Amino acid sequence: PGAPSASAPAAPSVTPSIASPSAAAAAAADDAAGPWSECDVACGTGGSQHREVYCVDLSQADVKLSVGACASMWIDHPYAVAGAGTQSIPPSWHACSKLACPTYRFEVDAWGTCSAPCGGGRRFRLARCLKVQGAVATNAPVTECDTLEGYPAVNGASGEPDALFVSAGVIVEACNEQACPAHTVCTGAWGRCSARCDGGVAARAVWCTTTADHDEAMLAAIAATGDTSKYQTYKTLFDLIAAACVDSAGGGGAGNVSMSVVDGGLPAMTDAVAAVLKLRAELAGLGAAVGAAPAAQRACNTAPCEVFTWSFADEGAWSNCSAPCGGGQQTRTAVCQSTDAESNATQVVLDGAAHAPGTVPTTTTGALSTSSALVSSPSSSTCDGVSLDISAVRRSCNAAPCATDFCKAVDCGPNGSCDAVALRCTCAAGWSGERCTTPPSCFGGIIAGDGSCCTSGLLDRWSGGCCAAAGDAWPVLDSTGGCCAAGAGHLDACGVCGGAAKVIDVRGKCCGSPVLDEAGVCCDAGFLDVCGVCGGDGSSCITRVTVGAAISAEQSADLQSSNSTRYAEFTASFTTDVAGILGITTQDIRVNSVVVRQAGGRRHSGRRRSALQALSSPGGAAATADVSFDILPVVDEDGGGGVVGGSSSRGILRVVDALAAAVISGAGGLTDVGEVGPVGVCGNNQCEKGERCDGIDDISTSSTTCCLADCPITTLQCPVPVAGRVGDGTKVCGGNGVCIAAAGVCKCYAGYGGDDCGECDGGATTGAGGEDLIYFRTTLQRQSACVPMMLFPPPP
Repeated sequence: PGAPSASAPAAPSVTPSIASPSAAAAAAADDAAGPWSECDVACGTGGSQHREVYCVDLSQADVKLSVGACASMWIDHPYAVAGAGTQSIPPSWHACSKLACPTYRFEVDAWGTCSAPCGGGRRFRLARCLKVQGAVATNAPVTECDTLEGYPAVNGASGEPDALFVSAGVIVEACNEQACPAHTVCTGAWGRCSARCDGGVAARAVWCTTTADHDEAMLAAIAATGDTSKYQTYKTLFDLIAAACVDSAGGGGAGNVSMSVVDGGLPAMTDAVAAVLKLRAELAGLGAAVGAAPAAQRACNTAPCEVFTWSFADEGAWSNCSAPCGGGQQTRTAVCQSTDAESNATQVVLDGAAHAPGTVPTTTTGALSTSSALVSSPSSSTCDGVSLDISAVRRSCNAAPCATDFCKAVDCGPNGSCDAVALRCTCAAGWSGERCTTPPSCFGGIIAGDGSCCTSGLLDRWSGGCCAAAGDAWPVLDSTGGCCAAGAGHLDACGVCGGAAKVIDVRGKCCGSPVLDEAGVCCDAGFLDVCGVCGGDGSSCITRVTVGAAISAEQSADLQSSNSTRYAEFTASFTTDVAGILGITTQDIRVNSVVVRQAGGRRHSGRRRSALQALSSPGGAAATADVSFDILPVVDEDGGGGVVGGSSSRGILRVVDALAAAVISGAGGLTDVGEVGPVGVCGNNQCEKGERCDGIDDISTSSTTCCLADCPITTLQCPVPVAGRVGDGTKVCGGNGVCIAAAGVCKCYAGYGGDDCGECDGGATTGAGGEDLIYFRTTLQRQSACVPMMLFPPPP
């Protein structure tokens, strides 16, 4: 072979490139956007992202070449030509993290009143599993907390949680098993609440029972002592009790529960209940001390009918910055809106574009008022307890001085010089700080407002004083920029030092109660009913039940089709039987489905199986069908006034009790009881369990139970800082702000900025004493943070 001919192709003109997948490649990578792969951890830290690095031949339509073709261009390639390279190989991977992995918290309400004051009753309490991820809390199925302390013990026979707990979050235990005394005060079930929201009143029966056959003997014994005063006291009490209390022995007495204390009712029963309480106090040697009678009324459905939340135009997008450097402005608009589409409430608008810099009005508005005129573009406003100021809708951008103006705009003081190339102050030996104001004697610290060296590196925004440590705790700044000497452990959920907020709701509101209703809104009542309604009575939602029912061989074949005559006959007969068992009408029952169980099959497996399946009806049957039916919310007509069809906890217990008794006796052909639990009713203006539409793309599908009409607030993911930003990359808003999940927008703490609260607010601010302060980035306790410093501190 000789020398290359003149027609040989020239060496390719190459340049290194980072891969940007083609459409086909992207599809193969599951449509990953951009050059970096998806972070390879589902949540938390410790992940990595990768990208391909290769060369392209620019002379041949960007043909991809091997990495070795760029050896002459890279200084760190194994085959690099010494002195020829001018750039490093672009990194092909880097560390990454995602939103913190969820943590769970198992909570239970206080025990309710026992169903019987003596002789054996049952009491219940509701449990909830709270899922916390990135500082945002939501309700989760109770079974997701099965490894946490307090989770109820499993059934001994099946080794699994009771189906009533799994489906409805109801924990039940026996109570008041002691023998009943001669005279007892009793209470009935709570009735339906008088209002769906904004607070109503529920009533229940309160009455007394008596076994009076021993009273004469007791009176005779007292008379024998000659104590006429004591004799008269007891005689008066016995007469009142005998006249009005229910005779539990079956003879004499009023014997009528309708004479109960309801809505401040009958004086005779009121006096009799008081007499029983006084008698029990007398017999206990307490003299005139009388206990309080059980309440006949209570507040209920305390959640507001109309909920307001901030929303942002264009999903919170900011306008373009008004200047490329030297300080510009970005704006957006926030509106306080009602979740009720038909609301007539006045909207409060916070408009960042309505104010020119330096002309922001100082007036503020209070809570939203339906009678006020339109309040447009104030400097701050409050929406249902969540306040926003102008910084939420107007912010500085491109604050760095333009390169040609940097040294004109920045004063580095007598101990520093301005570097126009690096665009920073270069400090004299020993001096430090953004403006070279920290002397050698305060190395590692910062100068406080009184000229002293603050070794903690933290200044109180309001006083300019140094934040001192309290004991072993390292001081921190709270959400307003004030010192919290007690440390981070003393900040509440909203970053307030010593505050009472336990959790943040979807509107960004700080909740004093740790309980959120099904809509994700603060529940000030502190408890939910089984439907997920704050302070509710459980009457708003349906009770859905699945039972096994014996069927004949002929029915087994014909029940496969819901259009068959035998199917209609079976459901009609089943409805009549179950209505009789539960003591309600057939109009209160709706059959959803009938599924013939396979031979030898069992309806449930795993943790969803009911403990009641061990109960079987006598005699057996040719086959069994699983029947799912709803009990529609109705008011019980008996003296107790309790809800039967609704999903009140006691109502569900009564349904379970009645069906279990039917299984044992064989009534209605029932063979076993499966799941019993609440199901939301769309369109009743109550956000109930299972009705949230978060994460559901198509709410029109029949498979979803979500209901925007009842649960109009859907949550959006607030930003999480990526690597290189300030803050905790596993928390929404970096842990440096409050997430308004209804809008997917961060409300940043003092000194922080950016959509993710992941940058320091570079604009100068003013402290309480008029000092010029600027926030700069530093590292505190191994965590990046923004802290204030004085631009021109007093001499040390």
